[in-house]
Amino acid sequence: MKSRLLVGVVCLLAFNCSATTINFGNDSDFGLGSRHRVGFLLGSIITIDQTVDLLAAGIIFYSGGYNGNIGIYSSNAGEPDQLLATTGAFHVPGAGTLEVPFTSNVTLDVGDYWFMGVYDEISSIGIKQHTNAEYEYRSLNFTSELPTAFGTAITESEQEYNYYIKAAVIPIPSALYLFGSGSGLLGLVGIARRKKAAER
Repeated sequence: MKSRLLVGVVCLLAFNCSATTINFGNDSDFGLGSRHRVGFLLGSIITIDQTVDLLAAGIIFYSGGYNGNIGIYSSNAGEPDQLLATTGAFHVPGAGTLEVPFTSNVTLDVGDYWFMGVYDEISSIGIKQHTNAEYEYRSLNFTSELPTAFGTAITESEQEYNYYIKAAVIPIPSALYLFGSGSGLLGLVGIARRKKAAER
């Protein structure tokens, strides 16, 4: 009976875990709206400091009534490279924070990634000026399918935007700590055996 109880506790610990969400990037309102022109895929680097699963693209808008599309690109030698995930086309209803789910489940390892957006009308996004941050862009009319390879980018500086990535950090199941610890699971087994011997 005791050994069955021990197995039940281990199984409960193994499944009693859930993903924790975390934001990477600029999720605090800069207090000033940009003026994004039409015809450009534009954005900046976001650094991921742990392995995560992508959930949504976060943007703080200062206007609405237009459509957008967000892509996450890999970084190669500091330049946007290959498309990893996209939101697909979405509507911006008005000013405020909007979190748009990505269309596929993608895991990002530690590193730098480019958060790039394109819009079908003049748009306004939270902006911070006169910083050391770089942003990059390329000419691109609004499209529901972003280019898989970013292509040649133009680099500018002194601006960053209220762009951020919402992601899920998957914790190690509690039971793995027991198996991974030399004293964890073995200690519990030892206790169960001693109790069983005492009952004889």
